[in-house]
Amino acid sequence: MLIFAVIVGSVGNVVATMNKDKTEFQNLMDGLKFYMDYRHVQPVVQKRVKDVVAYNQKYGMIKDEANIMAGLPQRLKGELAVHLHMENLKRVKLLRDCDPSLLYELVLKMEMQMFAPNDMLCRKGELAREMFIVKRGTLELLSETGKVVNQLKEGASFGELAILKISGGKSANRRSRSLRSVGYSDVYVLKREDALAVIQDYPDQRNKLIEKAKQMIRLQTDMFQEFEGGFDEDLHEISGTQNTDETLVTLSKSISSIEEEISNMYQEFLQNSTEMKQRVTQLEKMYFRNHRRIRQYNAQRMANQLTSQPRSP
Repeated sequence: MLIFAVIVGSVGNVVATMNKDKTEFQNLMDGLKFYMDYRHVQPVVQKRVKDVVAYNQKYGMIKDEANIMAGLPQRLKGELAVHLHMENLKRVKLLRDCDPSLLYELVLKMEMQMFAPNDMLCRKGELAREMFIVKRGTLELLSETGKVVNQLKEGASFGELAILKISGGKSANRRSRSLRSVGYSDVYVLKREDALAVIQDYPDQRNKLIEKAKQMIRLQTDMFQEFEGGFDEDLHEISGTQNTDETLVTLSKSISSIEEEISNMYQEFLQNSTEMKQRVTQLEKMYFRNHRRIRQYNAQRMANQLTSQPRSP
């Protein structure tokens, strides 16, 4: 009887918990509906909002993962993040063969985001500031006319070059395709500023990433057709990835170069000033040597003008 009572009590607790969650969810939906009706939100938008809330209630992945990660010690959080995301990160072409410690730090910077059906993750021509890795769902790559050119499913990535600040060309750091969510999609996002903050502490890995990024740009014909005059290696580099010591060295070189240029300009100024002074001195000597002849010449010319004028009757 005791065991039976324990079982019945446990089942009762489970049912009560389920009923509580269901009640809270229904209250949330009722509150949303009242608020959107009060604000005169269009029915289409209302449906999308309610569908998203229902999706989150059903799966609860983003909320649960964020809560779980927030409550863990930093070291254990890192180990869990590696277990969850490392394999997906290793599939990214740009990051293959990178140092494990670099990948470990990048994994800790990844964030989960959820997208509803027909949500646009990015549009062609927009500034590219993050990379996407599909956790669940399907994403579509779109052409300029809106035609689907490819689909990205679980484990696929898009926009890895966006985490690098590539300089050069009017279309650098711009999206080459639009990306749209087909249904509900859970996507891991790695932002550029987070990636650069990590990469700057790995100079050797950074140089390898620069070379790999150049190779990828060469292979992506549709991308470097957008660069005026084609791809120019001298114009493309990853900026914003230097650590403090490297930045100080770069500044020191720049200051030295500026000082040298100023010194050259000053020497040139002195030389030109000396030449100008010599020319002025020569003109003064010529004037003093010939000033009597000049005065006589001017006086003679004035006299000639006076004698040539007709006398009045």
